[in-house]
Amino acid sequence: MSLKVSSAVISAALLLSNAACTQKRDVVPDVVKDGPSAPRIPVNIDKAAGFKNKDTEIDTQKKSKGSDNSGSTPQQSSVHPVGAKPAAAMSPSGNGATEKQPFAWNIPVVAAKSARISINGLERMNERPAAKEEAPAPTETKPTIDYSSEAIKREAFAKISFESPEELVDLMKNPDAVIYKGQVASEKLMAGKIKTLNEESYCKVSFQGEVRKSDFFRLDIESLSTTPIDTENVVNIFKATYKNSSGEILLTCTHTTSNFFMQAAQIDLAKWITFYEFSGNKIETQGYKNPLTEERKVEAVRIKDPEKFKKVILDESSKDTFALLKGEIVDMAEGFGAVANKKDTQSCIINDVAGVVTKDLVYVRVAKGILEPTPPENPNANMYVTYRADAENFFIMSCIMAKSESWTKLMDTTQGVLEFGALDRVPLLKKGPELQKIQSAYEASLRN
Repeated sequence: MSLKVSSAVISAALLLSNAACTQKRDVVPDVVKDGPSAPRIPVNIDKAAGFKNKDTEIDTQKKSKGSDNSGSTPQQSSVHPVGAKPAAAMSPSGNGATEKQPFAWNIPVVAAKSARISINGLERMNERPAAKEEAPAPTETKPTIDYSSEAIKREAFAKISFESPEELVDLMKNPDAVIYKGQVASEKLMAGKIKTLNEESYCKVSFQGEVRKSDFFRLDIESLSTTPIDTENVVNIFKATYKNSSGEILLTCTHTTSNFFMQAAQIDLAKWITFYEFSGNKIETQGYKNPLTEERKVEAVRIKDPEKFKKVILDESSKDTFALLKGEIVDMAEGFGAVANKKDTQSCIINDVAGVVTKDLVYVRVAKGILEPTPPENPNANMYVTYRADAENFFIMSCIMAKSESWTKLMDTTQGVLEFGALDRVPLLKKGPELQKIQSAYEASLRN
């Protein structure tokens, strides 16, 4: 079965679903049928219509271990508080759709073992001839910040306030004390344990000056940093300083993965500290799910229901074709029509299968991208994702999905058919690169 033939069937089904719309203005344009044909296993790209061309967290972790074949450098780490408004990520198709990014707060990456930056560059600079003296550029005067607790309380800016500072100060007098899942733990023990955990963290708080109950402390943006301390297991240290006119607070959190989320700090320290967004509102943690945990779950799957899985394998010779929509098997035209008519944001089929369909194998995502291009005015994209268990066993899923939708939507679309989160973080770090090499070799064989 080829993707070229299969995508033609998909296009036809989508066209029929569009034609079924009762109001002409609701019809969305079909995928481009005259676009370039895709090979049987498309080249592994990570840029889709409406999806940022960026590494996933798993990709970033692979690169930090030196297992990425491209030789590119790891992305900058970032910390993400609730309420920060990200810059819009323009869709490559030009339709202005944005990827779902509820958090965006970039922070500098600090070298793990060196406090000096580019000393060789400084030496080379010193060897150059002295430059001609020029008039100094006018310095910009920064606005004066009122660091009184009352002023910080009124300001719409990232900050913290204290509910029970005396207790936390007393706990932090023990140099080995850290807060993990809201409880006091030993930093010495946690330093080893954190390497084996999933997307977790532990924090400690240092105090200078006077801290009173209900006092507010303002975030010092320039103090933000994340420092890699274990690239093999992807462990980092995040630091942020908060100030007011009476004192200074240093928050230090050791975390797995390259990103730290302020909701995690709020959940762990809620008994003592309240964190605020840049809007000045309290950070909300109700219903919070770590985005990197959700991403990891999508990276590794098992086939939960082989019979339902087989039902949605595309067969051009059959009169009946089926798709998955919200975990249900529906007619393919109905599923794709639901996306075309904006009743849902994703409907998927199994486009191709190699090997056996079994519950016993763990499949890791090794490729994703555009199956066929769509015009800019079309809010939906024709996407594919490849999961591979070993050299012989893989499957390709293709989905009609909103360009603004995330791949984590698969957990809703295929619920009951696929089991997500089949590997924990550390096993995935080991198995992922192995399967990626197999996939890259396979794709190279198709191009030769």
